[in-house]
Amino acid sequence: DWSSDVCSSDLPRALPEARRAQARPQRSSHHHPGQEQKPDTAFAKKDILEVLFRQFSANGLTLVPRMEIPEFVAWIESADPKMQKELRLTTLTGEDSSTYNFLHPEVQQLIKQVVLEVVERYAHHGSFGGIALKLGANDQLVLKPGNGFNESLIDQFLLQTPNRPVSSKSAAAKRNEIHQSRLAEFGGWKSSKAVEFLAELDRAIQAT
Repeated sequence: DWSSDVCSSDLPRALPEARRAQARPQRSSHHHPGQEQKPDTAFAKKDILEVLFRQFSANGLTLVPRMEIPEFVAWIESADPKMQKELRLTTLTGEDSSTYNFLHPEVQQLIKQVVLEVVERYAHHGSFGGIALKLGANDQLVLKPGNGFNESLIDQFLLQTPNRPVSSKSAAAKRNEIHQSRLAEFGGWKSSKAVEFLAELDRAIQAT
């Protein structure tokens, strides 16, 4: 089999659009004299992945859609400002980065929703070869040493490592203390949380 991938960085919006397009009633294709014939926009409303899966199946090929999390997701951007602070990874200086905090339950739910919808819609095709989550490039699923100093993540980390409390009280002081003395441990903890999420996502896919 020959494998290919399709990158769709806007699936959270594209999939609902596809559902709405499929739900619209089909107009008659008959053209009556005197009527203005509107341009055919059916192709623009097609489910492109459905078309590709059918073509690949017909030719005995395998298709693996590659999905990436875009840098702008309308639902996240319209969230409550207080929540929004935690929906992006925070830098050591307390500033929001351009990377979504995929360790946050709401962001994880969004990723899971999109991935499972792709599985439910297309796994019946013989050409369906799985889903590839794109890591890197836009960095949405990459944990960098300088990111992830969100107050909630630090509090979770300290709660789960009670044998090594920090002396600092303020959020900024906690960030600096962890960065100076426990950076490797904190990075390993965040990585383990990412692995837990991906394992949970894999189990959800297998159960679909």
